[in-house]
Amino acid sequence: MAGQSLVAIEVARGVARIALHGSRAGSHANLRLAEQLRATLEEISVLDTARVVLLSSDGPDFWRGGAGRVATTTDVNRYRIASHLAAVPQPVVVAIQGRAFDQGLEFALAGDIRIAADDARFALRQLTRGQLPFDGGTQRLSRVVRRGVATDMLLTGRELTAAEALACGLVSEVVVPGRLLARAIDIAEGIAMRGAAATRFAREAIRRGSDLRLDDGMRLEADLNFLLFPDEDRRAGLDAFRKRRKRT
Repeated sequence: MAGQSLVAIEVARGVARIALHGSRAGSHANLRLAEQLRATLEEISVLDTARVVLLSSDGPDFWRGGAGRVATTTDVNRYRIASHLAAVPQPVVVAIQGRAFDQGLEFALAGDIRIAADDARFALRQLTRGQLPFDGGTQRLSRVVRRGVATDMLLTGRELTAAEALACGLVSEVVVPGRLLARAIDIAEGIAMRGAAATRFAREAIRRGSDLRLDDGMRLEADLNFLLFPDEDRRAGLDAFRKRRKRT
């Protein structure tokens, strides 16, 4: 199993589908999975044919494993992967089946759109073992759901059903398990049909704007709109701006 690939990639119709294997394996396999995912995400981030990323698992759980009990910062860094998923320039759709627990949920939180099978379950249980989430769970969860829900999940380890996850905004859609992948592909391909630059800018505006004051977020939105203009329109806009500055 040492040389087994735990990540499968398929690119079609503008969608780069990443399928996770070995989600029920031990910590050594999960370390290999993290390493392979980092390499895969770096590859996809510069792939012109990939306009959307679709993340799914081929097993009953969405990467239920993780680092387990780690002793040093170096150990934790070797397992961290969510920030790499969040850093890809393409929108990320995550299809969740089974249990998205602990680092599996932390990883899913780094995506943009999460849909789930109706038998999916969600939990961050690290505190029940005297540990803390280490892959962004304490930060991303409270940016996705209400603070009270995030605090409850983190401090008690409470497990959410798919219906509860939908109600609190952790996922945006719930489907029967047999429809999960097909529905996720439909969503991803629909996004891929839009303008690539506008889609990436919209994602950037949402992600960066959530940490800004409203007026700063509005300026960010205006700046990104400006970058979409054709070159001649952009030059005309700059000329008009310079003329206004001279008059003042």
